[in-house]
Amino acid sequence: METSVTDDFYAMMDSAGNSNSQAVEFTVEHDLCKINCGQSNEEDFRYIYSLQCDFQGKVWRLWDGAANSGKGGWQPTSYQCVAFQPKSFNHFTFHFSHGNQTVTYIDMWINGVQYTFNNTTYGIQYDTPNDGGQFLASVQLDGNYAEGPYSLWIDKWNITYH
Repeated sequence: METSVTDDFYAMMDSAGNSNSQAVEFTVEHDLCKINCGQSNEEDFRYIYSLQCDFQGKVWRLWDGAANSGKGGWQPTSYQCVAFQPKSFNHFTFHFSHGNQTVTYIDMWINGVQYTFNNTTYGIQYDTPNDGGQFLASVQLDGNYAEGPYSLWIDKWNITYH
């Protein structure tokens, strides 16, 4: 059975973000117990859907949970990531799905423009011991070498899971 996830939100970065940010990561994670649930040797499947806007490399990247012997790693796309306009909200919509131990990146929409990933599919991460069943979302700000302060705001965040 395939599960679909839509991550829809608005994001705005302050003007310092263009100078002080290396990247911004947008992540939805669904952890499911698969083996020995509730026991000390529980094993979980980690379905991590994550996109990174790498401002320094000027590229969007996708998270591959199976890369680096299951520790995960970023894979570049052919889409350019550009600095956010300061004090201006940008509308992002990401579409994903997952099947049996895979995560599929379908597309992303930025300010009404679609960028398709041609159903790029990667493996998942495994986690032991038990995170149990959890569903979470996060935004991670990755500072650059100067480590100067900056802010990013998220508004109207909606995640649909079916």
